[in-house]
Amino acid sequence: MRKPTKLILLLSLITAVGITESFGQTLHIQVDEYGHLLINGAPGAPGVVGTEPVSGLPTLFFPGNPFIGNFGDIVLMEPPATNFSDVLRFSSDGFLYFFSSQGFNEPPEPGVLADGPLPQLIPGPRFFTETGPEGGPNGLFGYTAFPLDIGGSPAFPGGITYDFFSDGMVPEPSALMLSALGGLAWALRSRRQSGRS
Repeated sequence: MRKPTKLILLLSLITAVGITESFGQTLHIQVDEYGHLLINGAPGAPGVVGTEPVSGLPTLFFPGNPFIGNFGDIVLMEPPATNFSDVLRFSSDGFLYFFSSQGFNEPPEPGVLADGPLPQLIPGPRFFTETGPEGGPNGLFGYTAFPLDIGGSPAFPGGITYDFFSDGMVPEPSALMLSALGGLAWALRSRRQSGRS
């Protein structure tokens, strides 16, 4: 078999492994207050600022990615669980709205789309204490919503896992895959150069 054919086969195998890995997982959604969204590690449409229909407040939401989760609020609290810091609202219009409190004496954070006033809570919210260091990354990581939970859906009986980044950003997609491809390219180049010696 010729070298270009071997290279194409190897790259096809790596791509197939990456695709199989992402489709074989349960639904995993990651969002941050900058408007980044990953769905099973793949980028989703970015968030924008829009008006949330229940509160009438402008905040971050994800218009290109309807969230199929059940209606309700997930509330994040700053340790020691005395102050609300974020409200994640799964709305009846099928979108996720992300509200993040901006302190009275805090300057706006560049690029943050969710900072602003917090809405009045919808009856029946779920409360969680943020985890992680202040300044990030912190938030709620590994929240699994089963079919009857806020953010859950009967379409996913095994649950939907969410990571909500309050401070910090979602990790870049497929960093491991890019590293593997870089290592492969380096190994092939080294092998080619050693063959010429």
